[in-house]
Amino acid sequence: MGQNDEDFIKLVTNFQELIAYWGEAVNDIPNGKGMLMRITKHGDKYIYSPAYIGTFLNGKADGFGIQYSASNSNDYKIIDELGGTYSEYEGMFKNDVRNGNGNKYIPAYTLSQDLSDSSKWTINEDSFASQQLALSIGTFCNFSSGAQQYIEKYKKEIDSLNERLKNDKLNSHYCNLGPYPAVLSYSLIYKDGQAVNGKAFLNDKLCYVGGLKSASGDFSVLGIIAFNGNGTLYAPDGKKLYSGKWMDSKMSKN
Repeated sequence: MGQNDEDFIKLVTNFQELIAYWGEAVNDIPNGKGMLMRITKHGDKYIYSPAYIGTFLNGKADGFGIQYSASNSNDYKIIDELGGTYSEYEGMFKNDVRNGNGNKYIPAYTLSQDLSDSSKWTINEDSFASQQLALSIGTFCNFSSGAQQYIEKYKKEIDSLNERLKNDKLNSHYCNLGPYPAVLSYSLIYKDGQAVNGKAFLNDKLCYVGGLKSASGDFSVLGIIAFNGNGTLYAPDGKKLYSGKWMDSKMSKN
C-alpha cells in the first residue's frame, strides 16, 4: 500500500479517549500495517507510546500484532508515568481480540522465595490450591531488581524526557524509552479473546501444561489467566506435582 493522502494516516489523535493511530488506512479507517498509541497525560503535556503494533482490518486489530502495556507495578511507577511499556503479548488477533496462538510476557523479575526444591511444595488441596493461585498471578515475582537496572540503563533518556516535559513549549512528546525487559509467562491458544489452552512458565521453567481460561481477553483490558480444565502442574525442578482437573487455578474434585 502506498503512502499517499488517500491511504496513509500520518497521525490521528483522539484526546478524549487518549489514543492515536499512525499507519496505513482506507477511507480514514486503519487497514494494513499500523501503530495504535496510548497517550499518557503528564501535567499539561501528553506523552505518546506504543499500545499495539501490527495489522488492522476495517479499523480493528486483525492478524499478527504486538500489544504493549504499562507494568502497573510500583517498581516501574515513575517510568509508567512517562509512558513506559513492555511487550505484554505477541500473537494473533481477530476482530480486535486475541485469537489463535500467542505468547504472554511479564516484566523481568526475580523470585521472592526459593521454589526450586519440589519437596517444599505441599499438595494437599487447601494449601496447594492457594499456592498455585499465587503462582498464576505472580505473587512470587519481585520486579524491583529489573526496574532498577532499567532505570540505570535509560537514565540519560529519562532525564531528557523529563527535561522536555518541563521546559519544552510543545504539548505532545513521544516516549523514546526502550521497552521494559520481559520474560515469557504463558504460551497460549486464544479463542475469541479467551485463553483456552497452553503452557505456563515460572522463571523460564515450565510449570503447567493444559486447559486455561482468562478473566478478560479483549483488546483493551488485560485479564488474569487461570488454570482450568485438565492440566498438569510441575515444580521448577521438573517433578510432576499434580495432573487432573482444575477450576479457577484450584484443584477440582469434579
